[in-house]
Amino acid sequence: MRHKEDYRVCARPLASNVPEKQIVVAAGEGAKAALQAHRYLQRLST
Repeated sequence: MRHKEDYRVCARPLASNVPEKQIVVAAGEGAKAALQAHRYLQRLST
């Protein structure tokens, strides 16, 4: 039985005006999103 869960996406501007820092921040946020998606899919398969 699956439970209804509330998943939200938080979108916010990057914290820096320096392009190189924006790339690093964006890559980190993408990695966090990928890990969350992976965990979610793992929970669905159990």
